[in-house]
Amino acid sequence: MKKPVTFISAEHLVNEYITAEGTANIALIIMGPEELETEVNLLLQRDQIPVRCGMGIEDIAPMVTLNVQDYTIKDVTRKDSYYKGTKLGTVGRPLYGIAAKAVNSLGQELGANEIGKLMFKGPALGITDWFDSKKMGSIDEEGFVSLAK
Repeated sequence: MKKPVTFISAEHLVNEYITAEGTANIALIIMGPEELETEVNLLLQRDQIPVRCGMGIEDIAPMVTLNVQDYTIKDVTRKDSYYKGTKLGTVGRPLYGIAAKAVNSLGQELGANEIGKLMFKGPALGITDWFDSKKMGSIDEEGFVSLAK
């Protein structure tokens, strides 16, 4: 029986869940922002195992961003009905009720794909002022957050 695997490290995933026979017992993986090795990613793609990568903020929220499943909705704000929920190499978009921005050393908001300090706020976090995640990264034109390497 397949089971979801949630919030684990890449090392734990490889050591405990991927066997010589493959990934037959895994239904879904939800994990933090560390990258999987290329061979592990290829194996998971081959076996069509969805990997949902996200990011949390220590002391405030276990998850503020997440790659979610692609789905179709009626969205008048985007003028399309397809919602791309996953982008490889990112930690996803901010969850509902959370806003994100990247800022420079002066606190000025940066444009798409510019690397800076990642800041978050919103009612889902219980805070109204921008909170410094202490992580460096960027936000692309689609709203996907990437961590700086």
